[in-house]
Amino acid sequence: TLDFSKTIIDEVLQGDFNEQTQARTILGSLNITKDKVSQNIGSLSIGERSKVALAKIVLSDVNVLILDEPTNHLEITAREAIEDAFERFMGTIIFVSHDRYFLEKLATHQFCLDGPRGIES
Repeated sequence: TLDFSKTIIDEVLQGDFNEQTQARTILGSLNITKDKVSQNIGSLSIGERSKVALAKIVLSDVNVLILDEPTNHLEITAREAIEDAFERFMGTIIFVSHDRYFLEKLATHQFCLDGPRGIES
C-alpha cells in the first residue's frame, strides 16, 4: 500500500534516511529521476506507482515476495531493472506473470494453469 499524501522518497524510505543513496539509485534505475522524487504519490500514473511500490519492496527486509504481474505497466528499461533487482534478491519470490521473458529469466519452478484440465508442473 502507498500513502498518496507522501512524496516518493518519503514513502520509499519510510523514515530510514540512512538508505537514501540506495533508494535514489533504485528509483533512478526505474526512471524515477531526482527531480521527481519529491512529487506526491497521488499525482503519479499507475505505472509510476507500481515502480514506487517495487522500489519499496526491494528496499524492505522481507525474505518472501508474493507478486501479481510485477512487470505490468512498466517500460522495457524499468522491467530490466526490476529483473536485475529480483535476481539479486536473496529470498523466495512467488509470482504470477504472463511475461514469458520474465518467466524464463527468473523462474526456477513453474505451475501453469491450462484451462479446465487443471494444473501442470
